[in-house]
Amino acid sequence: MPFLLLIFATFLAALIGTLTGFGTSTLLVPLVLTFLPPAQTLLLVGIIHWFGDLWKVILFRHGIRRSLLLYFALPGIITTVFAAYLALILASDGLTNLIGWFLVIYSLFLILSPTFAIPPRPVNAILGGALYGFLAGLTGLGGPIRSAFLSALNLKNNVYLATSGMIGISIDTFRLITYIYLGTRLSPQLNQSLFILIPLSFIAAELAKLVVTKLPHIWFRRLVSLFLALAGIKLILS
Repeated sequence: MPFLLLIFATFLAALIGTLTGFGTSTLLVPLVLTFLPPAQTLLLVGIIHWFGDLWKVILFRHGIRRSLLLYFALPGIITTVFAAYLALILASDGLTNLIGWFLVIYSLFLILSPTFAIPPRPVNAILGGALYGFLAGLTGLGGPIRSAFLSALNLKNNVYLATSGMIGISIDTFRLITYIYLGTRLSPQLNQSLFILIPLSFIAAELAKLVVTKLPHIWFRRLVSLFLALAGIKLILS
């Protein structure tokens, strides 16, 4: 795989991922799949994604809401382990296309209904977490689903990003463990590339923070909606 292309894509994905709360998988998975088998793709991108979520937690740690994490993350952990197993034995192209259409329609709804919000009740968080965990484990593209749910809660910028990061870490940890337990490994060259890609993702996250901290909430939500639509279109066309 061309290393310079991977470097550029990782930086761009980390920048956009921090701005929108998506994580890096939405951009990286389709790209890396053109060079690596699905199992290795999910593991490599999953590791970069995990560190991207860690940077969100560090940079926006004052926005963490523990109650939302509890109700969202625990169901997600359970479903992501099950789905990560399925990901290694099933094709998910049809599901990826369906997710794309959902994101496009949902983002248009958010743009047309800027005050829409789902009450942050436990039952809503549990259902959202279970769905996110399942899709993350099955396709490696759970970030947009997580962002779709969190954006519906109409959270403040730092709360949205910190919560998104903590949820991602919680669920991706178990997802990565499942991939490795089932025998997926990276080549020595890919392992070495992480020593460059991981610090690079932090630099991108720092740059994104400069924008997020100065962006009014209404424009931040519109930005997230825009990238949800773009992510959906990309999934439909990929």
